[in-house]
Amino acid sequence: MEFVQDTHRLALMNLMLHGLESDPAAAGIRYGDTLSPEGAALPKATLILTNPPFGTKKAAACPRVMISPSPPATSSLRFLQHIYRGLKAGGRAAVVLPDNVLF
Repeated sequence: MEFVQDTHRLALMNLMLHGLESDPAAAGIRYGDTLSPEGAALPKATLILTNPPFGTKKAAACPRVMISPSPPATSSLRFLQHIYRGLKAGGRAAVVLPDNVLF
């Protein structure tokens, strides 16, 4: 799911240029917000590629991101938890993280 319409269009064009499925429904790249109720209904994924919007007010207030009994202090760790819970068993994720998040 891609939140920025122009980026969503570029992703679909990139699939088409590489001879992959460019139909949005079949490609599995949807336009929308993963923190919305629509995003909450997404099935678990085998692959997640993301550059989360760390530090945004919407992310800090979203209950989907704060899903542990004692939520992590930073939105970076909350997004990591959100991404981890969105993966199928054996799934993979590539995530852009700010410096020092994992230290």
